[in-house]
Amino acid sequence: MNTIFKAIKPDHEKYVRCRFVNGRLICHVKGEPNDVRKTINEFLESIMYMERISSKVDARVG
Repeated sequence: MNTIFKAIKPDHEKYVRCRFVNGRLICHVKGEPNDVRKTINEFLESIMYMERISSKVDARVG
């Protein structure tokens, strides 16, 4: 489980919040619109990494 959370870079922790609910990893991106735009590509790269190690990933941006 710790490997999944390590996929999110420490400087993004203020924007990206992940938690497990009913065995599924749920991630949310939050912050000012400009900040989200600047970090969204790196967040999606993290999600792609997580998908390789977990088949149950639910990522929502908003």
